[in-house]
Amino acid sequence: MIKKSLLSILCVCLMAIGVNAQQLWDVQLNANPVTAGGTATAGVYWTGTEFWMAQWNSAVIFTADAAGAPTGQFTIAGITGARSFTTDGTSVFVGAATGQIFEVDPVTKTLTSTINTAVPVVRYVTYDPNLNSGAGGFWAGDFNTDITAVDMTGTTLSTIAAATHGLMGIYGMSWDNSMSTGPHLWAYHQGGSQSVLAQLTMTGAQTGITKDVNDQFGATGIAGGAFVTTSYVPGTTSLIIMNQGANLVSYVVQDPPMNEAGITILDLQPYEAVGANNVLIRVENNGLNTITAIDVKYDDGSNVYTDNVTGLNIPSWNTGDITHATPANVVAAGANNFKVWIELSGDMNQNNDSIERSVFGLTTVPTKTIVAEEKTGTWCQWCPRGAVGMSSIESDPEYIGIAVHNGANNPMTLASYDGAIGTYVPGGYPGGGIDRIIGLDPSQFQATGPLAKSINSPAVVNSATATATQRSATNWEINVESEVEFFGAVPGSYRMSLVIVQDDLIGGASTGWAQVNAYGAGGAGVLIDPVSNFNWSTAGSPVAATAFGGHDHVGRALSSNNILGDAGSLPSPMTAGTHSHTFATVNTNAFPGVTDAPFVLAKSHAIIMVVNQANGQIMNAKKVSISNTVGIEDVEGLVSFKSYPNPANSELNIEFALETAMNLTFEVVDVTGKTVATSAANYGSGTNTTNFNTTNWAAGMYSVNIIADGKFASSKKVIVQH
Repeated sequence: MIKKSLLSILCVCLMAIGVNAQQLWDVQLNANPVTAGGTATAGVYWTGTEFWMAQWNSAVIFTADAAGAPTGQFTIAGITGARSFTTDGTSVFVGAATGQIFEVDPVTKTLTSTINTAVPVVRYVTYDPNLNSGAGGFWAGDFNTDITAVDMTGTTLSTIAAATHGLMGIYGMSWDNSMSTGPHLWAYHQGGSQSVLAQLTMTGAQTGITKDVNDQFGATGIAGGAFVTTSYVPGTTSLIIMNQGANLVSYVVQDPPMNEAGITILDLQPYEAVGANNVLIRVENNGLNTITAIDVKYDDGSNVYTDNVTGLNIPSWNTGDITHATPANVVAAGANNFKVWIELSGDMNQNNDSIERSVFGLTTVPTKTIVAEEKTGTWCQWCPRGAVGMSSIESDPEYIGIAVHNGANNPMTLASYDGAIGTYVPGGYPGGGIDRIIGLDPSQFQATGPLAKSINSPAVVNSATATATQRSATNWEINVESEVEFFGAVPGSYRMSLVIVQDDLIGGASTGWAQVNAYGAGGAGVLIDPVSNFNWSTAGSPVAATAFGGHDHVGRALSSNNILGDAGSLPSPMTAGTHSHTFATVNTNAFPGVTDAPFVLAKSHAIIMVVNQANGQIMNAKKVSISNTVGIEDVEGLVSFKSYPNPANSELNIEFALETAMNLTFEVVDVTGKTVATSAANYGSGTNTTNFNTTNWAAGMYSVNIIADGKFASSKKVIVQH
């Protein structure tokens, strides 16, 4: 299977409007909606002067200029969760996943009327001037349902059966009369790559004209709203779509040419192994004629290599993968500059026929471990979806999750991390990013993992050691060393970064630990954690952390308090070979929320990342356990130690022998790190005992700490049963 290259994934570019937009599927706009409205932006509308972009999970509607740059926001009293917009030329009509269609005055931005329908859920709605014998009406529906026509009062006129259109997950729809064979309906659905446009006849049959939006842009969004207008680029019909979490796109729609092809993907990445590498492209047929033959060429700066490919069968609106007969030779020294293009007889549009790429050679392409950063907060009612998304990747050893908490009243907020994450993972909450180059909803973490892993890295974290020493009742010192290896003298400046994460944070007396939950009402669908099996859709709001087992993957410390890592931790310019770095000692008493949620060794890990200083991209990473450097046997002067009975019921006895008299403190802590009992005394040489009454202790596992001359050690676990 062809892999989507790094440059395809990073393609969020604004294209010149109107200059060369003369063919079906020419791109007039490709902007990042997350900058303006976050990953939950779904509905889209062009007023003639600005975009409206609505969040499906709030009442907020963001505005943007013609280039997609944010300009503001507003709300319409009485409407929340707008999914789609349409217009009859006077009013704007809104679908908000209810049984109503809302009429809005576009000038005052106020609700003027509510149209009740028999459609259970109006997720999408589009105005059709031909319905009801020319009096006008709407086509409306939801995901996998029939498409229902209603008049301007909401009375049902007709239906297109779901079995007829055959589409899954329709989110957006728009009526269009730009083609000679029209009018048509454009359905924007979440089948296939989850972001596909399909043209339907007015009786619901698919015409065969489709567009895979994710495939074109190397994106990982999901279909949102759709809107057709002739006022975006004068003289052109534009199909504007919201690819949720990825792209705000405007396409030209008009009669397709007889012959038109373009390259959508080049699988020749910025980092490739030295030697022969396949030149693999994905060709899209945007013409009416089936592509049976095409010339594929590439230039490596020295020669042009031509492959006259025959025997193809790429129908209209489909794609085909082609591997050039001559592999490209990648050398180790410097950049390898390639230009790849296609030549199709009679091609009506050459603007999409070529891709250029600079490639740097590596002696080895290392295995990739990817990092998912989840933007979350206990205040965020939709963030349980992010927690479930993080749980979905826990079993994958090549996938690391970090929960970056936000909110002034959230005790887990790490200011240095939270304050910078928005630059690299933009948008609202919940939000997600993989390696800081793929922005997506956290619910897509698992599905997008294989794509992210296919992006080559020039480096690997070979090894890392993390040790912890307890220095006081409230503080541990964590020391981390790591070695990375670069497999080529690649350009750029890189750093090593360390994050300490902890699972099962429950908290205590202070507020902010309970999770606000919008799923509890049941109307937002079923949401069950795949690890804990906690059912958010049947829980209340807020949900106490004890109910779901505590907050996981919580980022509690960031080296140098810098999201880009430690300055000077790697050489610049980069040289091939191994490079070591020792991070500054981490003191756990500086963790956010540590008073209510102490550091627990067994629940914590160190994550070491190689970061591109220029753009924050995480090139590779490693996650390791943190080991205790001092044990009971390491306490000087302690000859023997044992605890009994184990399990304990009403009493726990500690028996130990000392070489010489000394002051000792015994501290018993539970699994959350909280101290439940202490005992301190001066003990003489020889055998000694101390005991604890466990009658009122909760059943469970405990650890015994010994403090001798300021040094801490942890014993084997003891269990209390009643």
